[in-house]
Amino acid sequence: MNGAAVKTKGVGDVFEKLAEVPDRLEHVEQMLARLLHQVNALKGQGEEDLLDIKQAAALLGTTPAGLRQAILRGRQGAGRPIPHHRLGREFRFRRAELLALLERG
Repeated sequence: MNGAAVKTKGVGDVFEKLAEVPDRLEHVEQMLARLLHQVNALKGQGEEDLLDIKQAAALLGTTPAGLRQAILRGRQGAGRPIPHHRLGREFRFRRAELLALLERG
C-alpha cells in the first residue's frame, strides 16, 4: 500500500506540471512575438544597414569585447551611450546611428 501511495503522489505531480504547460507555452509565444516584432522593425530600416557586434566594432575601430564594455558603461551613466538594439541576447546596430555617433565625436 505504501508503494501505491508514492506512485499516486508522483502521478499527481506529473499532472500538476502538465497543467502549467499551457501558461508556459503562452509566455514563450509572447516572447517570440516580441522578438519577431523587433526583428521586423529593424529590418524595415534596411537590413543591409543592420550590423552585428563584430561589424559595428570594426566600424568604430574597437573590438567586440570593447564595444560590449562601452555599451555597459553607457547604461551605467559613465560615458556616452552607444546606440544599439537588443534582439534576445544579441546586439544589433544601425550603421547610420553609428556614423552619426562618429561624426559627433
